Amino acid sequence: MTQDEIIEEDSTKLRQFFSHQFRFLTTERLPYIKGFGLDYSPKEYYWDAQKRQDSFVVFQYTLSGTGYLATKNKIYELNEQTFFLAELPNQFTYYRGAEEWSFVYIEFSKEFFQWLSLPLQIGTFPKEQVEKMVQQLHELRSEESNLYENSRCAYDLFLTMKEVLHTELSPVEKIKDYLEVHYKKNLSLDDLATIFALSKYQIIRAFEKEYQQTPINYLNNYRMIQSLRYLKEEMTVKEIAEAVGFADYNYFSRVFKKVMGQTPSSYRKEILRK
Repeated sequence: MTQDEIIEEDSTKLRQFFSHQFRFLTTERLPYIKGFGLDYSPKEYYWDAQKRQDSFVVFQYTLSGTGYLATKNKIYELNEQTFFLAELPNQFTYYRGAEEWSFVYIEFSKEFFQWLSLPLQIGTFPKEQVEKMVQQLHELRSEESNLYENSRCAYDLFLTMKEVLHTELSPVEKIKDYLEVHYKKNLSLDDLATIFALSKYQIIRAFEKEYQQTPINYLNNYRMIQSLRYLKEEMTVKEIAEAVGFADYNYFSRVFKKVMGQTPSSYRKEILRK
């Protein structure tokens, strides 16, 4: 049965067919598929990923309609054939738009965290590829598979997703994503050159062409954005500097003033007055 044929079936049958949780007496710390489903979102469909109770990795693929995924910095449209792969809990929300949003989802156990390049990734899949994945899941469910069969299937599906995401990102996008994930580390151009097997000149030229600034400037600006939330908490400037990747809090203060137009202390006083 093709995915299109499945979608045309009665929605009640769809929910019964595509809603399954795998349960094992022991998982032996193996990565495995926790569950999968096909869902149609009601108007009130809204998830705050930070409030999810369990820890797992979710793959969610749009079949029709449009959903939205909002991070602190950006809102992504999840149109047909678009998916997101993310660890949960996480700092984003996802919800439906004006029209009905239908999607396939797969829940992977938290053992897959170690193989995620980033906590959240978004990509596209051809429908044919998803049809194959759905068929694998259907067979896994129908045959009452054991843990090892489940884990084998989980590896296969997860590697397929990783391969798609890896080929979609350009080298400069990978560098930007790396900076956003590892902004708390003391990173230099030499570090980036080693990690991405490129010369410092190649990195600077490609990054400036795409984002109109050097990678280190981008990193510092991103750190400043992250520091704003800490200024609302009871933390010293030194603690905030360390939390966003600055070993020298005086340097952090200088960069903050250059980017924000005032010192961290002045910015904090302004927040408290509001």
